[in-house]
Order: sequence, then structure tokens, then C-alpha cells
Amino acid sequence: MDVVGFFASWQAVHTWLVVGGALVVAEMFIPGFVIGSFGIGAFVAALMAWLGVELNGQLAICAVVGAALVMPARWMFRHLMRGAPDLQSGADAMAGRKGVVLDRIEGDLTPGRVRVNGSTWSARTAAGVVLEPEAVVRIERVEGVKLVVVPLATPAVGDEVPGEAS
Repeated sequence: MDVVGFFASWQAVHTWLVVGGALVVAEMFIPGFVIGSFGIGAFVAALMAWLGVELNGQLAICAVVGAALVMPARWMFRHLMRGAPDLQSGADAMAGRKGVVLDRIEGDLTPGRVRVNGSTWSARTAAGVVLEPEAVVRIERVEGVKLVVVPLATPAVGDEVPGEAS
């Protein structure tokens, strides 16, 4: 079949199928449960075209089905995601964790190193605070690639030391 013959046999049902497929694929890249709803509406309009419904009826069915699916889909998504915990990662997850000083830290001018969960980080303290190796610290915040730490009480014998393998 040549190109002209292909397009001569092209029908409204084919157009609706292509439009519906494109809208469903677009939903994957632009999530929001709106575009995909109208893609499903386009598939229903393709069925109506195959059944012989006029173009105005096909357009109306696509619009009504798409609009009717938007609100339930968005409600369902919002309902499913309501209980999802706020996941912190990277630097945001470091605040409040405990670590062990590896190299002496002398205030904010001479940083040292701290081991946190098996990773080694550069760290500093407030001015005038000196921390010796093996001191247990709590991470206050992350500034750039440095941790700002505060000392904790010395762990008792038998306490689990953060960053140590059990």
C-alpha cells in the first residue's frame, strides 16, 4: 500500500487512537492525572467513531469522559499519597544524627573528621570548642560539605557508638 492509499483509508477511529495513546504517554512525563484522563476519553471517542457516532458526538464524549475522570483520579492519588512519610535524604537527613570524632576538632577554624554511619565527613564546632578523637557528637546542621557538630556526653562502657560495626 502506498502512502496516499494509507491516508485515504485513515478513519476517525485511527485519529482518536493516536491522540489517546499520545495523551496517555504524555501523562507519564507530566504527571497530574489530567492529561491521561482525556487520553482515556479519546479511547472512548475512538469506540464511538467505530460505532458510527458523528464527529460532534465524538468530541462531546471525549470531553465528558475526560472531565469525569479527572476528579476521581486526582482524589484517589491524593488519598493514596496522604500517608506517605516525608523522606529526607542527603544533607537534610544528617541533622540530629550522632557521630564519632576521628581527628581533633579545634573550634570553627581547625576542622577535623567525623564518622557518621560508616562515612567520613569534615566537621567543625562552635568557636572555642575543642573535641578530641573518639568523642561522640551530634550533628547540628550541614554547611556546604562540612558538618557542624556539638559534643555529647562520653558513652558508657557497652553503649553502642554511632558508626561502629556491631
